Amino acid sequence: MTGSTREQKLYCWDCLLFGVDSGSWAKDGYSDLGSLSKSAHRHQNASGHLRATIRLKTFGDTRIELQLDVQQRRGVIIHNEKVKRNQGILKRLINCVVYLGKQELPFRGHDESVTSSNKGNYIELLDLVAEYDSDLHTHLATSTVFNGPSSRIQNDLISAVASVMTDSMKEELRKAHFVAVMLDETTDISNVAQMSYVLRYVTDDGIKERFFKYEDVTEDKRAEAIATRLLEFLRESGCIDKVVAQCYDGAAVMASGLNGVQAKVKETIPQALFIHCYAHILNLVLSKGASKIRECKVFEHIVDHHTEFDDETVHCSDGYITLLTSFDFSFWLKTFHAIFSYSDVVFQILQNKGFDMQFCLARVDQLQRQIEQEKGNFDSVYDETQALVGPPRGRGAQGDVRALYSELHCSVIDSLLTQISNRFSDHKKLEFLALLDPQQFGHYCNYFPTAALNSFMESYVGYFDQPRLHTELAVMYGMSDILGKSPADIHQFLLKKGLSESMKQVYTLSCIILTIPVSTASVERSFSALKRIKSYSRKRE
Repeated sequence: MTGSTREQKLYCWDCLLFGVDSGSWAKDGYSDLGSLSKSAHRHQNASGHLRATIRLKTFGDTRIELQLDVQQRRGVIIHNEKVKRNQGILKRLINCVVYLGKQELPFRGHDESVTSSNKGNYIELLDLVAEYDSDLHTHLATSTVFNGPSSRIQNDLISAVASVMTDSMKEELRKAHFVAVMLDETTDISNVAQMSYVLRYVTDDGIKERFFKYEDVTEDKRAEAIATRLLEFLRESGCIDKVVAQCYDGAAVMASGLNGVQAKVKETIPQALFIHCYAHILNLVLSKGASKIRECKVFEHIVDHHTEFDDETVHCSDGYITLLTSFDFSFWLKTFHAIFSYSDVVFQILQNKGFDMQFCLARVDQLQRQIEQEKGNFDSVYDETQALVGPPRGRGAQGDVRALYSELHCSVIDSLLTQISNRFSDHKKLEFLALLDPQQFGHYCNYFPTAALNSFMESYVGYFDQPRLHTELAVMYGMSDILGKSPADIHQFLLKKGLSESMKQVYTLSCIILTIPVSTASVERSFSALKRIKSYSRKRE
């Protein structure tokens, strides 16, 4: 409805523009305010008004020049069909690129000529698809402008796919509340030191660990240089203000000057909590724990002198057979078999990006208890070994030998327990993880974890309203729907139930806890991909 100040009348806008009658609402105007409601309702239901409304809503959908020129209209239809067909062909080319990338297969062949029996994975895959797709077959046979098999087109498509993936990851980063950075360095097949950058963050779909890039750091691997590169990368990615944790592999820390990186990063990002890769720590626990026992060095002997055990050297072969059937080897094999059966499970957990820190720390504590229990299994280990290979030789009386092995067995267990206590001691700085420990929620209803909350606020005071967080946690601990849920489950529960704003402090807490990484396993996986890429490139040169 519209009105005229000059005429002092009301009009129907739709009918004024596109109406065909000369009724009061269209041409003459309406001025009887006493019957306005009744008359407006009657006009709204009239067929003439409905036709005028449709004309207004569809105005501009039809191009006038096309209505006037039938030939031009036909040309546009043909052009649109060609564009649609070309889009379909391009989609097939892109799908082939994505498939090869997903399967980690090389694109090029050694001989891509027409007469070659194997033109490489990309061209062969296109030819296979073309057998069942007439449009693609015609395009590959006749096209001279956009020839899909050409190396330039392949590179353009690969770059386009990479660009889309990078943009998608940047969009994820933009939406993420917090970010953790994982960094490691390796030397590739061409003797170039490559730094791998992986970022961990939480989205509505769960935890993501994304590889972003490699960087050549051959010229300068000092801690200061690496920290500068890392901070520059974080600024370019637009997430430097979101970083809450940093995780490095201890071996690379010593080899590449990374020991001081975490401290230098904290100078710029004070809240960037440093996590030493827990998978690496567990590996050190087992290796260092065993290396302190002289009798366990038999394992090192096998590794360090493996070249001595060949078919041409009978003496070494006999020695190898003797070693494998000796009491010492069998005894320690049984001892560590039991320990490794526990530690292998924890290794798998620590390298899984889907588990949160609290869950992983609980598994480390469980491993410590399981190793402690192995002290009581000495008799069964000793008796089973003796039944298999006979009694030990050259160690004096039988009773004294059993006591000696008992002492050694306890020494190994104690060494491992000491290593676990020492190397995982820094997890006390993660005391705040107990705030979302699902096993403690019932207890927290009566005894609020004030110490854990205070520890948390010391690290991330700028992100939270402590009184509000205290209130939300107290309410959450009493919710039956939350009882026993892990931080990941809590995060998803708050999202699905629309409580991420109502309980924003707890939701943000769950994001931080899920963002903190446990290990640098994703970085190690990127090195595996780097070695495959470099090896293939070297073979093609």
